[in-house]
Amino acid sequence: MGKYVKALDQGHQLTDMSKQIIKDAIGVFEKFNFVRNNNSLAHDNVLPNHPEARFIFDSVTAVLRFIKSIELAPVVWTAPRWI
Repeated sequence: MGKYVKALDQGHQLTDMSKQIIKDAIGVFEKFNFVRNNNSLAHDNVLPNHPEARFIFDSVTAVLRFIKSIELAPVVWTAPRWI
């Protein structure tokens, strides 16, 4: 994911805040896999309450929507740092 963030940053000049949020999302996605496998109707599990389930869903989809919008945006060319 680090390489992916660098590639996004090169083409789209992300702010430090956006880069940090995307990097932190790695841990969120890993935890989401746990929730998906152990706290969903896919298996016989205890479900999170509705507000918590909504929060988890909204958090994951917000990051995915942002990444998709960046990927679809035109690439901004910048001169290499050594120029």
